[in-house]
Amino acid sequence: MNEQDKPFVYYKGYGQMRVVPRNGWGWGVFIGYMTLSLAPLIAIPFVMQNWLVFLVAYLGALAVATIGFVRYAIANAEVVDLRFDAADVRAFRQWRDEQRRGRR
Repeated sequence: MNEQDKPFVYYKGYGQMRVVPRNGWGWGVFIGYMTLSLAPLIAIPFVMQNWLVFLVAYLGALAVATIGFVRYAIANAEVVDLRFDAADVRAFRQWRDEQRRGRR
């Protein structure tokens, strides 16, 4: 899978982790995850006698599904590294100053 076909974009930086759907396949996986994670909530009125068992089972399945979704999304994502250091800042400032001088 080349970089343009990846279904997600993974932005990572200092204290930041963001996974965003990129194309139709990524949005489909995300909507499928949301549907599967919210669908069991419809059963709440029918399982009120055993609500504790339902809650424990639901939260366990939700944790497994969430971890699986995040792992799949990161594994199939284009990584955009937002971390930079002082040399990057100096290079950007030099480029910006050159651009400003060119406009005058």
